[in-house]
Amino acid sequence: DLVEGIIDVADPSYVLSGLSDRSTKLPVQTFEGWQVIPVRAANGDTGYLNAGLPVYPIRLVTGGPEPEADNYDKFNEPVIVEEPPAGDVINADA
Repeated sequence: DLVEGIIDVADPSYVLSGLSDRSTKLPVQTFEGWQVIPVRAANGDTGYLNAGLPVYPIRLVTGGPEPEADNYDKFNEPVIVEEPPAGDVINADA
């Protein structure tokens, strides 16, 4: 369940999955230099969508007893992936 949850929220389209006709559009805000349109879903989660075109998610803040925030604002920025030391790697099948 943990891995599936990480995969779900790592996908920016996850932000859009909770929106419906019961969602509420909030006033435009600025987040990390982006103009964003916050949209609060009926379940209390808030997705922040890029106010420009094309529209895509920038941030997701989940509600509930343990709120979380996931950001998707680093589009097209290079990522350096380094292999961890062998001592830091575990076998997930164990």
